[in-house]
Amino acid sequence: MGRLSPTRASIIIEAIFYRGIAMTTVEIKLPDSLAKQAQDAGLLAPEAIEKLIAEALRRSAFEELLSVADRVEAAGVPPMTMEEIEAEIQAYRQEQRRTGR
Repeated sequence: MGRLSPTRASIIIEAIFYRGIAMTTVEIKLPDSLAKQAQDAGLLAPEAIEKLIAEALRRSAFEELLSVADRVEAAGVPPMTMEEIEAEIQAYRQEQRRTGR
């Protein structure tokens, strides 16, 4: 695929395999000025988009964790001790081994 015009309003990122992983084609539509800024900053390269999405997913997971913690606290559930947490982890791992997952 040739180099995309930095002012192209519709940017298409396409790859069949990248790092040995099957990939999905993603099309994003941006205003020309934003597309140019993103291109100039190197943010439209597949690696950069992968990093941006991965960071957004981590942030989202962290926010969800905080949300759960807030709900647990609001429900009056006492915090678990490290020993209780370790016991839960061990029980989960034993169940995974037992069911072959």
